[in-house]
Amino acid sequence: MSRGRLLALLVPACLIVGYVAWQNFPSDETTRATVGEAVERFRQGRAAGEGPGGAALGVYSYRSRGSESADTGLLSAIHDYDGTSTVTIDRGPCGVLERWQVLAERWTEAEFCVPPKGSGLREISEFHEFFGRERKNGYRCRGRAPSRRKLRTPGTRWASTCSSKSGVARSRSQVVGIEKLTVAGKRFDAVHTTSDVVLEGQVSGTTTREDWRRRLDGLLLRRVVETEATMEGTPDADYEEQYTIELISTEPRR
Repeated sequence: MSRGRLLALLVPACLIVGYVAWQNFPSDETTRATVGEAVERFRQGRAAGEGPGGAALGVYSYRSRGSESADTGLLSAIHDYDGTSTVTIDRGPCGVLERWQVLAERWTEAEFCVPPKGSGLREISEFHEFFGRERKNGYRCRGRAPSRRKLRTPGTRWASTCSSKSGVARSRSQVVGIEKLTVAGKRFDAVHTTSDVVLEGQVSGTTTREDWRRRLDGLLLRRVVETEATMEGTPDADYEEQYTIELISTEPRR
């Protein structure tokens, strides 16, 4: 068989295989997570009140801008974050649970320990869903956070290491300073911190995060995040995320 005839037969066959694979691959769809759903989840959990860290328990609404994207080389998708997202503050086994959610397919939950059980980040879970495939990365963390006084002192630095069966996240953080932020017409002193995170393992890459938390009680007022990573799995994908969230009201819903 001539080379030209062989190529003529192979090309249509490859196109057919590619088309079948595309048709059988799950579609990528997103569902906006609502404030009402977050409130209902909170009500099914623990009673309202003040958490161990001082901030009132409940669901806080944030103005959100940004997106996440995944590119497998064959398929790509972008999830839009523009609109409203929520942060729910609740009691946890070690102190405080803080859950940020923008989509049904995208959320982050962190557990912080408070004395006498500990001091600092204990666990963090990241959830993503692309093309119908769920990925939840749960990390157990080591590293003691500075005292409340030092957390309000510009230049204070600390580090933590969070590990799972599939990887490690190493972060270095510092206090930038005390700044003024306005929320719903009111001015607050905010502790501005930055964190640089290196991811290794099935998820590898870097994350930079800036937080502005109310000096009085640690309530998150503003956050800016950028991530570039490679995710191993079925399929492997290049991942990017950039978003900013800003608190709309300091009064939580319950």
